Amino acid sequence: MALFRDMPIRRKLTAMILITSGVVLLLTCSAFVGYELVTFRRVSVRQLATLAEIIAAESTGAVAFDNQRDATEILSALHAEGQIVAACLYDMKGRIFARHPATAPDSAFPNGPQADGFRFVDGHLVGFTPVVQVQGTERFGTLYLRSNLEAVNERLRLY
Repeated sequence: MALFRDMPIRRKLTAMILITSGVVLLLTCSAFVGYELVTFRRVSVRQLATLAEIIAAESTGAVAFDNQRDATEILSALHAEGQIVAACLYDMKGRIFARHPATAPDSAFPNGPQADGFRFVDGHLVGFTPVVQVQGTERFGTLYLRSNLEAVNERLRLY
């Protein structure tokens, strides 16, 4: 502290300005990264929900008519979405009807369908979507999607 006391006023002012600027810069960067994280997570949920609705709508016929081959083919299209690490269709009884990847064991998926919606669990975004012909009508099954958060992590690394 004696060192600070013996410094000329000009140097003290310069040090105070630098410290204040550094703190403001740190707070601003923290706020920016926090905002980006919240926004990107919200966008990720919206994108996965849209994808889930499309896949669920396409799967309705396959699940309703017990066509496992078509259901597996529909889910295999998810390989184009690199962030999707697992997906499955449950039938009306809650049993796995079709899966992606097709060779994944049953243990890679939840035991049965859970509440509809999307949530962050263990570093993944997971969601359950009803498979119905028309919203509000008979439910034929449930679509499960699990997406990794590599895109979020990659974006934060860029910042």
